[in-house]
Amino acid sequence: KIYYKGQTHFLPDVIDNASIGSFRAGDNILAYKNMDGYLKIYYRNQVFNTEVFQPSKYKAGANTVAFINESTQEFSVFYKGKVKVLEQQPPVSFSVADDMVAYVDNNQNFKVFYDEEIFDLASFAPDSYTAEDNILAYSDNVNFNLFFKGKTYNLQRNIPKEYKIDQSTLVFKDIQGLLNVFSDGSIDLVSKEKTNNYQLSGNILKFSNSLNEYHFFV
Repeated sequence: KIYYKGQTHFLPDVIDNASIGSFRAGDNILAYKNMDGYLKIYYRNQVFNTEVFQPSKYKAGANTVAFINESTQEFSVFYKGKVKVLEQQPPVSFSVADDMVAYVDNNQNFKVFYDEEIFDLASFAPDSYTAEDNILAYSDNVNFNLFFKGKTYNLQRNIPKEYKIDQSTLVFKDIQGLLNVFSDGSIDLVSKEKTNNYQLSGNILKFSNSLNEYHFFV
């Protein structure tokens, strides 16, 4: 069963637990292999048949499912009810978030599909990248970058040891160890003193200073 917007629905070609080979869920979408091995997508109370048999890999985010067609080797995306072929060959790696698919193609180019467009981010594979909610964070040898709603941002010339993402916010410590936040397109220094710990919940940041005083950044 699927619970969606206060109602419970049955998938039309799923009888029991044994009828689903596997499934991936995003915020408002469900991709699954049915009992015959075909990739289907439940989206806005409709079931879409991709006609793809036994996909080797597939991942889901809000409004979005990316998958590799085992028979044709095409790399495709289902986005808001339509299927688009992104590449003729499988990518080296890919990640799916809300309305976006970040991937390294067969020629090591780093790209992102966002809102029905493909953006070329780099002609080489990043050292690391993370796509989560509305944000794609990635790094090379010297730069820490971010892709958000069709735009790229260079956050700093230093790769943070850790960072946290939730919804439209990313929190990281700069080279001085000070807490910075990127939120909805702007970058702000949260505090001029070092913080003991911090928590990100949605777009709300909670952190404590050296006196163990708690503060909030919204």
